[in-house]
Amino acid sequence: MQSQPKKNTTTGQILQALENLAPPELAAEWDLSIGLEIGHPDTPVDRVLLTLDVTEQAVDMALSRSCQLILAHHPLFFSPLPAIRLDVPEQRLIARILREGLGLISAHTNLDAADGGVADCLADTLGLDATDRQKVGLYGRCGNLPRPMLISELFPYIREKLGSPGCRINRDQDLEVRKLAVFPGSFGEESLPFLEQMGINVLLCGELKHHLALQLAARGITVIDAGHDVTERVVLKPLSARLARLLPEIIFAVHEGLDYNGVAFRANQTTAGDGRKTTHEESPGSIG
Repeated sequence: MQSQPKKNTTTGQILQALENLAPPELAAEWDLSIGLEIGHPDTPVDRVLLTLDVTEQAVDMALSRSCQLILAHHPLFFSPLPAIRLDVPEQRLIARILREGLGLISAHTNLDAADGGVADCLADTLGLDATDRQKVGLYGRCGNLPRPMLISELFPYIREKLGSPGCRINRDQDLEVRKLAVFPGSFGEESLPFLEQMGINVLLCGELKHHLALQLAARGITVIDAGHDVTERVVLKPLSARLARLLPEIIFAVHEGLDYNGVAFRANQTTAGDGRKTTHEESPGSIG
């Protein structure tokens, strides 16, 4: 008896697996570009690239790994396009993706908020106790550090765990920290009431606006800004592993992307006369 031919996994099936992990209803009201941004749900797929941002370098890697689909955290476009012009870089990139026949799926604030998503991966990376971990608003997590630390000790700890070359802070008090709140990416003003209600006085985020840092300081809340990319990139490899368990027939590659924070702090070191040689090499990604 002849065996049945193997059915190809489709873009739509991969989207369904992703939405089982990060339900679209968790997304913010303004976050309308999640899901399938480019492509057809019936397109067969056997290789997928995970990336934080859709860039020329990410597309290069997807093509070099023979991927048919890119799964990105940040959507390529947030609002309707007036045109696709080849003289506008981001629109030219869209045209390239279409020309190469690549599909594109994004999972943004729904992945931030989901159980096991960006916020939980950030908490895991920093070793926050999972047994007493709490949700803070939609996108934050709060838990105990492995041991109490002074802010001055927490800085090198964060740099080591996240691979961040530096952090910014809004206050100069060297407090002891036992419980830490974490918010991947941007910390928004809508989350401030949750911090006050829960009595949280130290938080880590990827970035925040200057006026909000001042508001937090006025309320006695210390905020450590470690860089948008390093607080979100932590989800890529765990998400790749989870999807690989759900879809073992698919090969997943991870594109680490540009070290934005490293570039910024390397510029600081050069300006300050730091003689240490700092190099950056984009990760070639990992298959798994």
